[in-house]
Formats: sequence, C-alpha cells, structure tokens
Amino acid sequence: EPADFEVERGPAFGRATPTAGADTEWPCYRADLWRSASTATKVPANLEVLWTAELGDWPQGVLAHDWKENNPGVRGPVTPPVAAEGLVVVAQPDRHRVVALDAKTGQMRWDFTADGRVDTPPTLAGGLCLLGTRNGTVYALSAKDGQLAWRLHVAPEDERIVAHGQLESQWPAAGSVLVVGDTAYVAVGRHPKAYGGIRILALDAATGAVKWVTPINSFERWQNGQGVEVDLYDLLVGEACRPSDPAPDSSKRA
Repeated sequence: EPADFEVERGPAFGRATPTAGADTEWPCYRADLWRSASTATKVPANLEVLWTAELGDWPQGVLAHDWKENNPGVRGPVTPPVAAEGLVVVAQPDRHRVVALDAKTGQMRWDFTADGRVDTPPTLAGGLCLLGTRNGTVYALSAKDGQLAWRLHVAPEDERIVAHGQLESQWPAAGSVLVVGDTAYVAVGRHPKAYGGIRILALDAATGAVKWVTPINSFERWQNGQGVEVDLYDLLVGEACRPSDPAPDSSKRA
C-alpha cells in the first residue's frame, strides 16, 4: 500500500456478511458496472405502490439557493435509489447523509452522515455500502447496520475550497464507487489540468488497502471541444467486457 494512504478501521471492519444476490438487484448507480441503466426483470402490467418513505426536502438556510439552483452535480434533495442486500439506499447530498430502507417495508434500517456531500448513490457489494464524498473520502459501511468498516481519505492534500455554498476538497470523489469483483475503483479530482489533475485509485473493497494509483493530467483529445473550466470526468464505467460477458477479474482495470 502506498505510504501516503492510511486506512482508518471502524467497528465493522472484517465483519461484512454478503447476502445471496438476485437478478432483481440494482446495486449501484445506473444498475451495474457498465452503467447500463437496464434490467431483464419482468414487471407487472399494473403497478401499485408498496410503500413510501419521507426523507425530507432540501436543507434550509441562507445558502439554500446555491444548493438548489447552481450545483450541476446534485440534481435534487435525494439521489436515485440503489437496491441490494435487502435494502433500498439513497443519499441526501447536501445533508451529507446516506439512508438505508428495508426493501420490503420501507422502514429505515440505518442512516449515516459522512464528511461531505455524497453526490450520487452508494454502491452495495459484498455486504458493504461503499461511497465517496466531495470531501475526498471513501467510506465502506456495513450494509447490515451502517457501522463504519473502513474509511480512506483519497485526496492528496487536506485542503478545502468553497463550491456551491459548501466547503469541499479540491479533489472530490464521486459518491458512486465502481466495484468489480473484489476491487473498488474511485476517481478523485476536478479536472486533468486543475489542482494537480485527477487520480484513479484501485482499492481492496473489503479492507480499503490501495492496490494502485494512476494519475490523469492530460486532456489532449478533448482540447478542441471542451474548455479548461469544464469537468472532464464523471462516473467510472467498466469497459473490460460487455454486459453479456462474465465480469472481469479484479486484476483488470475499469
């Protein structure tokens, strides 16, 4: 593990108990590692509401306008849901909060407050709930009860800027962590030419140990179509195989 990373272990470290997967699961943002946003699951012709859950609206305050209107990375007070491990999980970005609901009843199972905005829903894998924050931190929580398994600050330096009415790291991490096999992938940064560029990290999903780090500080192929001020990275997508192929092993990069 690189010397500049130190994993903080929580009470749930090493205690993940994954449940059996099902074809109906939607464990990460846009369904799967290819972000296909699709499923082969059959649905009834006539839908009915099984349950609803009220999680609250936008936070109130003098900066509410910045949170509601000016942040392109946050599209509402609640993110789209993910579903696996018997849970439905959403993030409330501007509250820095993750909420896990029972998939059958809608009752709250647990909630967790992180150190910064969680701009997209977490990923459920291997009995864990993995997420990144705009403060440059990656968390792994126990899917069972929301307790911390491990936390890793992946920003290269502990510095802050004001972005859309809140303090953030200069090197934010997307809320949606890409998990392929036993490896979790995360991108940290804002732009290849800003604040030292972007770093792609591969982490051991169970322990948070860093497997490798790759910097991205060039954007030549985009220069003719994008301005330097535009974010050029979004969510990581698995492209090592097609959706019809078996998932790639953890030695392959996403």
